[in-house]
Amino acid sequence: NTSQQLASELCSFVANNPSLEVLFLAGNNLKVDGIQKIAQSLQTTNKLKCINFQCNKITKKGVEALASICKPTLEELYLGGNPLQSGGIIIANALKCLSSLKVIDLEDCNLSKEVCEELGIVICRNCSLEKLWLNNNHLGSSMASVFEALGNLHCLKDLTLKNIGISELAADSIAAVINSNPALECLSISENNLKSSGFMIIARTLKLLSSLKCLYAYGTSITDSVSQQLMCVIKTILC
Repeated sequence: NTSQQLASELCSFVANNPSLEVLFLAGNNLKVDGIQKIAQSLQTTNKLKCINFQCNKITKKGVEALASICKPTLEELYLGGNPLQSGGIIIANALKCLSSLKVIDLEDCNLSKEVCEELGIVICRNCSLEKLWLNNNHLGSSMASVFEALGNLHCLKDLTLKNIGISELAADSIAAVINSNPALECLSISENNLKSSGFMIIARTLKLLSSLKCLYAYGTSITDSVSQQLMCVIKTILC
């Protein structure tokens, strides 16, 4: 684990390397103080493309520091596994100023439902987005604005929505996202109460894809008969 002392030493390195493009610090106990120090040192960089701060116990205070380093060059942001809560809104507001994002990872962040409207705006302004990870955030019907924005994309490859509290009412919206993104390779809708009716709406759309490589759909409350129909869908995709 990266100690606070090491974080200070890292700051010196970052400050002396303004051409830094990738910063990967996942799984370290940086907390607020460490994040604030590193964020301050990153103010001198102008080429940063990828930031990975997964699982660093970052809370709302740490997010305020991170927002300052979301610069126009940023393409990939990984913040999964941090208890951001309402801090997710702060990050989303910062991301609205960007236009080149390809990856947004906010899974397991205990996001508030209010973040969805802001996230929808972020997606609309980043038409090159390829990956959106939102697993294990109870967003429910608030996802409507996110689905609407995703439906205007055409290059999405990876969409993870496991355990986000959606029901069969979201099935048509998910189907629309699939229809507009023919290059979709990975879809996770596990542990949502889609039921048989919702899942079949999605499955019929998946039959039209030729790029799908991974489908995660366990715990979606489907019946045995729908499971059999799913096998038909899989066979269609494989052919």
